[in-house]
Amino acid sequence: MSLNRLSQFRGQLHPATQLGMLGVNVDPLSSGFPDFAMTNYTGFGDGGFLPTHNINNVFTESASLQMTKGAHLFKFGGEFTRRQDADYQSAEGRVSYSFTPAFTGNPNNLATTGNSEASLLLGYPATSSRNRFLIFPGYRFIENNYFAQDDYRATRWLTLNIGLRWDYFSPVSEADNRIANFDFATSQMIAAGQNGVSNTAGVKRDFGDFGPRFGFAAQLNKKTVLRGGYGMMYTPLMLGTPGAFRNPPYNTAFTIANTNITPTNSISDPLPPLAPQSTNLSLLTAPTPIVAVSTNYKLPYVHEFNFTAQRELIFGMTLTSGFVGVLGRRQSGTNNAIDLNGAAPGAANVQLRRILSNLYPNLSNVNTVTNYYTTSYLSWQTTLERRYRSGMTLNINHTWAHALDNSEIRYVAFAVPATIKGNSNSDIRNRVAVTWTYEIPFGKHINGWYAVPLRNWKVNAVGFFQSGFPFSVTQTGTQTNSATGTNRPNVVSSPAVANQSVNEWFNPAAFVAQPANTWGNLGRNTLFAPGTWEMDLSIHREFKVREKITMQFRAEAFNFTNTELPNAPIAVLGQANFGQIITFSGSRTMQFALKLLF
Repeated sequence: MSLNRLSQFRGQLHPATQLGMLGVNVDPLSSGFPDFAMTNYTGFGDGGFLPTHNINNVFTESASLQMTKGAHLFKFGGEFTRRQDADYQSAEGRVSYSFTPAFTGNPNNLATTGNSEASLLLGYPATSSRNRFLIFPGYRFIENNYFAQDDYRATRWLTLNIGLRWDYFSPVSEADNRIANFDFATSQMIAAGQNGVSNTAGVKRDFGDFGPRFGFAAQLNKKTVLRGGYGMMYTPLMLGTPGAFRNPPYNTAFTIANTNITPTNSISDPLPPLAPQSTNLSLLTAPTPIVAVSTNYKLPYVHEFNFTAQRELIFGMTLTSGFVGVLGRRQSGTNNAIDLNGAAPGAANVQLRRILSNLYPNLSNVNTVTNYYTTSYLSWQTTLERRYRSGMTLNINHTWAHALDNSEIRYVAFAVPATIKGNSNSDIRNRVAVTWTYEIPFGKHINGWYAVPLRNWKVNAVGFFQSGFPFSVTQTGTQTNSATGTNRPNVVSSPAVANQSVNEWFNPAAFVAQPANTWGNLGRNTLFAPGTWEMDLSIHREFKVREKITMQFRAEAFNFTNTELPNAPIAVLGQANFGQIITFSGSRTMQFALKLLF
């Protein structure tokens, strides 16, 4: 049995109160300086999602048993974990101000006159907003993991590994039932522990998560081994927005908007009190988002599999090559929550065309954690390794891979979402990595004091080359006039160019804006940025000062070749230099270090 405890508070003082800004720092959980955003200027402030206060207790009980019987090695075990997570964080715990040139511009020409910094000096924000959690929640989780495995030496040359694992990760609950969810079956907010709602805010428990395991190792001869394996693994819901159920009535939010000519609010005016939002969403007076977790949410899982062959070669080298794959199913996650109150492209106001607009005219996004997309990663991986021999080790690895997913969502008709399949954002097709270590033989057979600085030097090199990341061509403007989805244009010809260069990475004439209120026909992540490479080099030597004292000298150079590499091209239709690469990165960095080890 074990207990782990973490207690951490990250906060600031109350500078807003000291400057006469009323209603900003109302308690320790709203300490710090507000955020100021200014058109055409860099903003300032203490940032969002601060302060934070976390208290995390983890209670774990585990046991395992091993038993040998003939050619079988049986393993059984399990773990029971209870988590108590008191986690406070708000997007705008204090308040955020935005300043535009409006109040210092010509009313007849607001587009090109005025200065947002001057509006700040006057103290007149365009908007003042706050979005804050009102409680210090005590989240609760339960985790159960049990397994059984048989390592079976079937023959002298074949070993099998067969197993089964059961996982249970409970939905989130709260110690005092202070969480609320949106139920799409009734189109209403539901609160944990009220009106027959479970303490998990309606999210059903999932007890059916069994994961089989299989592996084998076959030694064909003294120099050749085949290995393979398969496993099915489950991933729990991460506690983050919107998985933390930060909903009415346990939060407060407001936005005060000034007119463009006559200000009605300044930063010295008192802010509204911390009043909870109503669970009656029809009372919303301005477009307001909420979050949700699907009541039928199930744990995402992946199929992982591999098959490799390993062969011992001459000169102490080993070659390993094989197929590796990962297939994700029922994928979700708080970073991939989708808006289930979206709107397809259309001419009318987006807010009026949302799915729930008839019930709740001012309900905007309902960002929902739900199982909606799949992933695929397939690769061929090859490694040439030279074990330590004659003072040298070497490892060369090449990976060819292709990653796909359909995590992007868009609405194609009223209440009809569609997932868009394409290359994953991390789809790197080729990558070569090299590591090399060599003990320089100079001075080994020389006697005398002058040989001391020549002996025992080691050179290390680490390098890689990889193809570029995929990217999409997007466009400025609001051609789609939709609530969800990436605004990509139409493609009318091949984007490829005969002689690709930084001045023309792709054909800019291949893209045109699609008709208003429609989706463009261009797919996602259809182009690739330039590849990149780097070589880091170091040399070091250890000097024995005394029996228990060693001095180490290191000289290191990162990006040893001082290569300047191109970044991704400008890929926004309508921007200057569209299709060209105008930024570069990479410079040599060197450092020298002297370390005393004792």
